[in-house]
Amino acid sequence: MAGFRNIAVHDYQTLNPAILQKIVVKHLSVFRDFTKQVKKAAKHSWPGVRAFLNMNHMHSAMIRSDNRPQKR
Repeated sequence: MAGFRNIAVHDYQTLNPAILQKIVVKHLSVFRDFTKQVKKAAKHSWPGVRAFLNMNHMHSAMIRSDNRPQKR
């Protein structure tokens, strides 16, 4: 994952979409956990982020095909 991060950040124009998809599928739980931690930290660190995240979550729930809110 560290090698992927370096390419994604510094040399993103060389990313192969097929390889990227395999990495995301294989490590999806890592991406989800990381996203949860970033959201949690942001809610406590930056004013206004909580409202934005709540608004974004509601929007995501509205556009999901089954129209159910996502589990947190």
